Amino acid sequence: MPPSFANSRGVTYQEIGAFVAAARRAIAPRRDHRKPVVYPFAGVDFIGHIWFDPHILRTLFPADAFQVFIVPLPLSHRMDPRMAGFAMRGLEVVDGIDLDPQILFRVASTLFHDQSRFDFGDLHVMFGGASRLASEQYHHAHRGLPNRATVALTEEETTAGAETARRAGIDPDRPLAVLHVRSPGYNQEHDFNRFRDCDIARYVPAIEMLAARGYTILRIGDPSMPPLPVSGPHIHDGAHHAHRSALFDVWAIATSAFMIHCYSGPYDIGRAFGRPLLGINTYLSDFGESEAGHLMLPKRVEESATARALDFAEILERRLTCLWHNAQLDHLGLRLVEAEAEAIEHACVEFVDGLGKPAGAPTRFERLNEAENALRREVGGTHPEDRYWAMDLPGSRLAAAFLDRNPGFLDRPPPPIEDRPPPPPPRLYRTA
Repeated sequence: MPPSFANSRGVTYQEIGAFVAAARRAIAPRRDHRKPVVYPFAGVDFIGHIWFDPHILRTLFPADAFQVFIVPLPLSHRMDPRMAGFAMRGLEVVDGIDLDPQILFRVASTLFHDQSRFDFGDLHVMFGGASRLASEQYHHAHRGLPNRATVALTEEETTAGAETARRAGIDPDRPLAVLHVRSPGYNQEHDFNRFRDCDIARYVPAIEMLAARGYTILRIGDPSMPPLPVSGPHIHDGAHHAHRSALFDVWAIATSAFMIHCYSGPYDIGRAFGRPLLGINTYLSDFGESEAGHLMLPKRVEESATARALDFAEILERRLTCLWHNAQLDHLGLRLVEAEAEAIEHACVEFVDGLGKPAGAPTRFERLNEAENALRREVGGTHPEDRYWAMDLPGSRLAAAFLDRNPGFLDRPPPPIEDRPPPPPPRLYRTA
């Protein structure tokens, strides 16, 4: 049977053909003996996409056998080109393709329902659908494997980063814990997802504890963030530092002992460098791919009027893993509640104490994730999140501090798919 090109945007055979022909022309002078792979890329607005999609491509298509060409939309004005350059290292970036920009946008951001990888003669094309199809491929290929680095700094960059650290008063030989806490201000045009924001003040006891245990703590971010409300000889606020730069942030993550994140964009830098990851104030998500060995302290989902906490089964039952917009929570009378300072500290202790140790037997959370993944696989569907559950990875666990404060959270199994409402329509993050 011929391949199906059924897709979410109604992209036509003619548009697909125009893209493939333009890509073939653009890469012709640069091709070598390896199998050529072409990836149209729409996620140019946010650091997470800029880092995650290239990491997926390097994972799925090793450089010894594949020559990967990434064809991006023009970078957002918010994106530092140097950051994009680090992220796309190892890939061949194809700029200025001879194609109607509307066609490139449509091809790069659509979901092809039945498959994401197609061969056009000797040219292999992978469609990402704003990362959702690419994430599905990554999940299946990477499931059960430890997160591994797919990118590295050069020796010169490593040396330059260490020198910048010394000028900033950071001892580059002391174990480094990198912290990123999402806060309002960075992208005020997109306040629709403010449910992801966090209060840096709640992290202070954990920061002080980590410093006492021998770590240097570096908070990274941008100047729109509130200042770090704690100081000390081994506590540094990189968001407001005179030496702040793309290289310095990337160097810090690449050389860190571990990274604390909240499913914010820099999390994907940590993933690309294969760093141990601790998620604080995360949430269960169809789109927030975790990693094996990833410890999470999620926000609590509550009814706004009563403060009743929802359990794992109800979060799935009400499709709260498909969370795009604050309005979804408002409409349902729900809110996400940040972890308390004490819980954050306890999760950090659990994570640090477990570094380098085997995960042990699967937890109930892992078993319930497997059950949810089996339900989705059995039912199937046109979208990746209909066919698999992104959180189903061995060793990806909930912090004891969360379970202690939410007894009964894992008592009920995932409900049947047919008992759940339809998922909300996706909010496209970029328009052309």
